[in-house]
Amino acid sequence: MTSGAMARDWQQILARRSFLEGDALDRAKALLDPDGVRVLCGPFDRLESPWLEPQGIVPQADDGVVIARGTLDGRPAVIASIEQGFQGGGTGEVSGAKISQALRLAADASRAGTSTAAVLLFETGGVRLQEANLGLNAVAEICSAVLDLRRLAPVIGVVAGEVGSFGGMSIAAGLCTRLIITPQGRIGLNGPAVIEQEAGIDEFDSSDRALIWSIDGGEQRAAIALADKLVADDCDLIRSAVVEAVAAGVPPAGSHRSERIDVLGSRLASFDPQNPPTPADLQRSWGPMFEPIDGAGPAKAAASSATVSRGRQWLSALAATEPVAVIPSVIRADSADATYLAVVRDPQNPFHRAQNGEVGLTESWALAATVAEIISSDAAVDVKRAVVAVVDLPSQAYGRIEEMAGLHQAIAATVG
Repeated sequence: MTSGAMARDWQQILARRSFLEGDALDRAKALLDPDGVRVLCGPFDRLESPWLEPQGIVPQADDGVVIARGTLDGRPAVIASIEQGFQGGGTGEVSGAKISQALRLAADASRAGTSTAAVLLFETGGVRLQEANLGLNAVAEICSAVLDLRRLAPVIGVVAGEVGSFGGMSIAAGLCTRLIITPQGRIGLNGPAVIEQEAGIDEFDSSDRALIWSIDGGEQRAAIALADKLVADDCDLIRSAVVEAVAAGVPPAGSHRSERIDVLGSRLASFDPQNPPTPADLQRSWGPMFEPIDGAGPAKAAASSATVSRGRQWLSALAATEPVAVIPSVIRADSADATYLAVVRDPQNPFHRAQNGEVGLTESWALAATVAEIISSDAAVDVKRAVVAVVDLPSQAYGRIEEMAGLHQAIAATVG
């Protein structure tokens, strides 16, 4: 490369406007058309969390989320931008309600005839521990609102900074119509420090930054089709990617990544947890297209399971019949008007971090496939069966293998 070419490259780099370095409002404004940006529920509305100050935490007047309405290349849009500088972008009752209501605002406008896209700027470690179940409920509301809107208008997720998208909000990211990520961004259900805390340093060394980015970094997520586009940290490039994603519109029914249970099953059938691939191996075997793997076939279901658990006892009592296994760790029982589901222990589970009733990759696939089968079989009848989940389990699976394969996306398949 000549010195002149090198100088031009450096000039281009220096001329970039960093998206990562902006705060939540800066990022929203960088995406929307400059005229007509309107901030909803801003700091002067004083929508603060009531739960932080009693715990000695100074609240923020907008609770760490900026909602901005405007247009993207002339198309109506609403942006929910999470501020990573406040509580690590953690989702609480108020901030979560702002996001879900912004999505519902877009859905109402779309139903009324004005297609309104939504853009979610993820910079979050997940639910705020200080708000516990209120934060978890907020994430459930956000996921529900994403599912409602994405049938009507695109819901675009952007994961730009090193905080990334973790915890329950990574499930919301997995539900988006399209997902844009930078090389600095990360997506995963469980953060490296959490996995190390729960499972030990042999499972995940949270000080190994190369390991972290090889598993849930932006380049890896795009390389195995858990994100749709990898974009450099540049406001103009990210805006162009968002405008392009919005212009693509709503994809055909059943084609959202979270609806492709066939792809999830195929990928899991090709994955040997006893001899797990490296992240580089996964790039070669799964590839950048979210399509079934040739020759892998669907994931296998089990014939029966006799694991003793309270979940099995509850299903027997509720359905008045003996539960059957979907896979050894997921059981179902059917009555005339409902299907009951539970995750149970499977000491022989080849995914060792999911042997004690945790929700892991295959459990998510089995739940998603079962719910999809129920919806399909009830499509032609007026009275639909209820789906009842009996929850008696320790947690999701905290494992390096699970994160490498995209546990957040597997759970998103169960949700959507």
